[in-house]
Amino acid sequence: RLGDVAAAPRSAAPQPPAGPTLPTAQALLAAIAAAEGPWFPARHASEAGVPRESLDGPLAELRLAEFVRVAEWVKGLGQGYVLTPRGRDAAKDPAELE
Repeated sequence: RLGDVAAAPRSAAPQPPAGPTLPTAQALLAAIAAAEGPWFPARHASEAGVPRESLDGPLAELRLAEFVRVAEWVKGLGQGYVLTPRGRDAAKDPAELE
């Protein structure tokens, strides 16, 4: 009966399972700085267990701040990125990211 359903106690909404932390611009800058050669978002997403598209926002922030630039595209890996001189400085001094 409808009245019974309305009177039934409601349980807390189910919580989604905890997953990996989504990347920040600071985390990506550190990852790009640690890469030997070009850094590839698809590879990073796979290794970090995060959706590839979750890297787009932080990566755009880094590009707009001129901390990273587009490098070569590699078949099977996609678009690569490398630090700019400003990005190298920022990777050494996190206050620069502010």
